[in-house]
Amino acid sequence: MQAARDAVAEVRGGLRGTARIGTLISAGFVDLPGCSAGTAPSTPPSTCACAPPRPARRASRRACWTGSLPGRAPAGLSVRTLAAEPIVAVLPAAHPLAARPRLTLADLAEEPFVDSPPGYGDRAEVDRGFAAAGLRRRVAVEVTGIATVRQSVREGLGVALIPRFPAPDEPGLGAVPIDAELRWTFAIATASGRRPSAAVRARLDLVDAYRI
Repeated sequence: MQAARDAVAEVRGGLRGTARIGTLISAGFVDLPGCSAGTAPSTPPSTCACAPPRPARRASRRACWTGSLPGRAPAGLSVRTLAAEPIVAVLPAAHPLAARPRLTLADLAEEPFVDSPPGYGDRAEVDRGFAAAGLRRRVAVEVTGIATVRQSVREGLGVALIPRFPAPDEPGLGAVPIDAELRWTFAIATASGRRPSAAVRARLDLVDAYRI
């Protein structure tokens, strides 16, 4: 029924419908407001509804999803990677390891960690790296925002492994590269089993033009 409505709207020269997008609001790799504004400036606007992504509902309730998707794409999703950021270690500036030029996962294994909850892309990638190296670690603090991760590390609650793009260049913190192939990916995904609506396709066509 939605496909039929889209076809009629396209014939009439209009862009209508709702694009439901699950997105990470703290990862500025795509200018979503600009992309939405650029879809059809001379026609009646479609509606764009953005909400935080929820892994169990990526394909079922969101027409489009942007965020971190480590490893192989789940069945039912068509995925296009937009960015891949190396993961670095973030430590209190006074920490003995903060003065090192590089660190290994073994160097950090005995430290308490500040990390995202299970299910988040960065957490999954770091967990995978430690498991592949045959190492165990202890997550002492779980938080949902990168800014809170940095604040927790600054307060001495632990160390963190986070993507390079929000890594701190600020007093009280140090960022050190690690000798491990850990990368945080930012991707855009749609359900492979159904055709996206016209409103979603219009935004997908402009993603590259509005990458930051």
